[in-house]
Amino acid sequence: MKSISGAWLLLILITTVGCIPYPIEKKLQPETKATILDEKNKPVEGAQVSLIASSYPNGIAQGYELKFTNNEGLVQFDSKYQWRIELLRLNGAEIFFWNWCVYKTGYETYMTTYRSADDWQDAFTVRLKPGATSECNYQQ
Repeated sequence: MKSISGAWLLLILITTVGCIPYPIEKKLQPETKATILDEKNKPVEGAQVSLIASSYPNGIAQGYELKFTNNEGLVQFDSKYQWRIELLRLNGAEIFFWNWCVYKTGYETYMTTYRSADDWQDAFTVRLKPGATSECNYQQ
């Protein structure tokens, strides 16, 4: 009986386990800006704007960055990337998508419910309506 070579053993392990590791650079957060206005199209200063990062296959929030609008109602976020080792799995690789949450006392909280990076817009404008404010719920 012949012995199994290291290459064949590795191939058997990969096909049996179903995971193949590979390096990849992931976009954790896009470069983006948001403009927050009131119902009369006037800038809302001091609005709390959160950029929430979630990912598939689990679909839950992975993190967020919080900033406040300036006197022009503007806020800007820088992109974030990270090199990772991922595993090629049956249920697919980790894919990121993002959502907004805008919070300002005296206004209804505004939150997007995107489920894909395809829904994302690099420039975002929202008009807040007067009303009850609720906390941002980061878990999707």
